[in-house]
Amino acid sequence: MKNASTSKLVHTKDVLHDNPFVAPSDGRCLINDLPAELLSHIFVQGAESEHGEGSGNDDESDPSCESISELDSDDGSHSSHHSFDSDDERHLPFELLVTRICTRWRAVAVEETSLWSTIIVTPDTEIDKVKEYVRRAKGAPLEIIIDCTVDDDADEEWRWETESLAAHQPESTTLVDVLSVLMPHVGHWKAFSLSVSYFYPMLHALKKFAECEGAPMLEDLALYHYEDSEDIETFHPAEYKDQAFVLFHNNLPKLRQAALWGVHIDWKNSTFLENLYEIELAYHTLDVRPSYKEFVRIIEASPQLHTLTLCQSGPAGMPIDWLASMQEAASSDSVPDSFLGVTLPSVENLILAFLPPDYILALLERIHMPNVISLALDFEEDEYRPVVDRLCEPGPGSSKPLLAGIQALKLSGLPCSHIPSVIKAAETLTSMKQMSINFNHVDTVWLDLLSSPVFPAGTGALSTLSTPGTLFFPSLEAVSLTGLPGEIIRNIVSCRKEAGKPLKEVYVNKEDELDWEDEAWLKTNVEVFELFEGSDDEDIDDDLDDVLDLDDLDEEDIAEDDQDDAWEDDDDDDYDYDSETGVVFHL
Repeated sequence: MKNASTSKLVHTKDVLHDNPFVAPSDGRCLINDLPAELLSHIFVQGAESEHGEGSGNDDESDPSCESISELDSDDGSHSSHHSFDSDDERHLPFELLVTRICTRWRAVAVEETSLWSTIIVTPDTEIDKVKEYVRRAKGAPLEIIIDCTVDDDADEEWRWETESLAAHQPESTTLVDVLSVLMPHVGHWKAFSLSVSYFYPMLHALKKFAECEGAPMLEDLALYHYEDSEDIETFHPAEYKDQAFVLFHNNLPKLRQAALWGVHIDWKNSTFLENLYEIELAYHTLDVRPSYKEFVRIIEASPQLHTLTLCQSGPAGMPIDWLASMQEAASSDSVPDSFLGVTLPSVENLILAFLPPDYILALLERIHMPNVISLALDFEEDEYRPVVDRLCEPGPGSSKPLLAGIQALKLSGLPCSHIPSVIKAAETLTSMKQMSINFNHVDTVWLDLLSSPVFPAGTGALSTLSTPGTLFFPSLEAVSLTGLPGEIIRNIVSCRKEAGKPLKEVYVNKEDELDWEDEAWLKTNVEVFELFEGSDDEDIDDDLDDVLDLDDLDEEDIAEDDQDDAWEDDDDDDYDYDSETGVVFHL
């Protein structure tokens, strides 16, 4: 019996020999055998993975640090045997978590500058956090995200407009302190995003940027002013309308992406908007929009422009005003309307939202974009039949309609009561592979078109409006749907499968609350089925900057909505942030 037990023990040791899940008997920690370079690479990959997926911590607390001076002490005071005994500690971001494991890991992580080069700030952020991240990042390119917005239900006393009162707003106080830390390091900013609820804090930032000689490494500049106002004609507060300064002295040689939401600049003298890949102009009142001449200069100065977004913004006025503005560039007092024509062959992604039909028609007539393959539309209230008809016709200098080349279409809102126009649009969308549609804001005829990819002769109310046997959306492979019950979605999938044009991917808004039977059926009948979390009522506001990447049609797009959480390591001086996943299917 003794020999049998001894034999079994020897056999067990042999089996467990070199098993990576069993600790060595001599007490060695195998991971400590990794060279610092490899360990550092693992940390970077872990942090990038977590930042992409979101930390999952919704707690907005941001405990203050007690001893910044002890942060990088070498005496082991950070405790290599720390136990995670609170929810905040369990949700530390990856770069902070690895500093709490042991002395060696902490030393490697602290020296890896890329772990600390993304700085996220909210009104709760401790200024010491910003200082410490900057210190650890050293000279690495900084990606800065500052969210100083306040809740919509904030007290009215915060809605101050004069400078003397606005300067005391909590959001502006945070911004003043943070910029005082960050501006000295503007030479290695790579990306900068600022979100505010009121204009004064934004004005403070703009003035600081105007004092700066330049940001030579800045590639992405995003300025968001979210103040809710029903007045789309006049900028408020009026005293901040005119700007006698230029940001960064026009010294932004590497700028490639620019987003200006509710933030205007000195369009005439600002020449830094050039060589861009993406331009996003949104929510500008009529009196602060660029003139047509200035608008044309901006888009023509970017020959590689890939994405153009105009959301309640664009060149000021209408064609008669556009002609007047172009006279400044002409040698005569009058110029023909054809002088307004601009061709943008590089633009592939076009987003148009909250603009009246006659304005859209005027733009499409004069700004030619023959190679658009991704189109997002979000309109409301007016009748957009003329726009739909125009999209189905070849533009000036083009042999095909704009819709004929569309591979990805997003309809967040498209009022069009003329059914033949909608059917004509469907007949033209022969190249469309992906479609995102909000049925809360489009006509139900789009549902009939999706459900009946082939119209049989003599049946159905719509069959008289289209040639029998017409195949709608023959290239369609993926749909993203909002506002439909499960049985209707299942019917769409079944009908297209029966017609020989099956859908491969289906994404459904979580708000539609499908039954578990519907989810199970969809998972069985399509290659990919996922639920996505849409923005408020699927409006374009949260989705404009998430244009579909047609090089990777199967990937889930992630929209960041960064915020702080508990920040502390064993010396109570590290940080956390959270992120929000956006709509799965973005255009």
